Amino acid sequence: MRLDIAVKGGRIVGVRGRALDRVNRGRLGPKGLFGWQANNAPDRLTRPLIRRNGALVETDWETAMGAVVERSKDLLGRFGPLTFGFYTTGQFFIEDFYTQCMMVRAGIGSPHMDGNTRLCTATAATSPKETFGSDGQPGSFTDIEHCDTLFHVGHNLAENQTVFWMRVLDRLRGEDPPRVLVVDPRPTPTAREATVHLSPRPGTNIPLMNALQQQLIANGWIDTAYIDAHTIHFDKLRDVVMPMLLILGIWRHIYEGFPLKYDPAYWGAVFPLGMYTACTVRLAHALRLPFLLVIPQFFIYVALAAWLLVILGFVRSLVSSAAEHADLPQAGTAGSAAPGRTGGT
Repeated sequence: MRLDIAVKGGRIVGVRGRALDRVNRGRLGPKGLFGWQANNAPDRLTRPLIRRNGALVETDWETAMGAVVERSKDLLGRFGPLTFGFYTTGQFFIEDFYTQCMMVRAGIGSPHMDGNTRLCTATAATSPKETFGSDGQPGSFTDIEHCDTLFHVGHNLAENQTVFWMRVLDRLRGEDPPRVLVVDPRPTPTAREATVHLSPRPGTNIPLMNALQQQLIANGWIDTAYIDAHTIHFDKLRDVVMPMLLILGIWRHIYEGFPLKYDPAYWGAVFPLGMYTACTVRLAHALRLPFLLVIPQFFIYVALAAWLLVILGFVRSLVSSAAEHADLPQAGTAGSAAPGRTGGT
């Protein structure tokens, strides 16, 4: 990404993107649009501050760093290395991280070091490496212009990658918009643009993914040649998901909107479970049992039978209670007085 920066009187007065850029097409996110304003902020720090008699006053760098060193030596001598903790950036190069680890762990001797590298960057790099063999993105942003479906799993693109989302909106507002499937328990701005929004309860994302994979394999919607040439352990995945069957996964707020977005050609392929699934969903809602299950097919009939027995028992208890209430004598009628009492006072 490149910026045109407007300067007047030696100060930044504005920025803009370049429309010819391939990725952002001249658009800027919040940081790009407004980050430069901090340069002109009247309270921006330009010199180090040190506390003297309870107040922060300006000083030079040598004095400031000397104070840090002296205070660190004092704490290290009195309390030992466990006094120190470091929370670090995720933007270093490997050489910088090596130097940092040597200073903290080998030099000071503290194990208390963590940072954005582990909490964000490391996981974002490790998962694509395990899945696609590379820590970079396996696709290209240009795929947005050609795909027929966008599948977002727990990813709020509209708020987390605003420039990329603008590119998605170009496609969604175009002549041939793709379908958008969002899996996220939150009603995010991305979810509001979805063709279908699945809102699973936290902790049920793995059963949902297994169920979708089961349907892909069972219906033959996979590229066997590609899988054989470029993947490993597909047989293990198949052994896990094939005995399972998706029977529920649409919560009340999704189910209410489901008929408005129902496309038989589309959903009939994704959830080809027939009328008994719809009945099961309605029954679960009536019993206030919104949940996601992936279970062997045999137990579907067991679950349905059990639910019907529960309902029949509940109805029977209501009828019995109503009948008993109807047989009770009413207050003030003959025979209503307690034993051993007369009717008068």
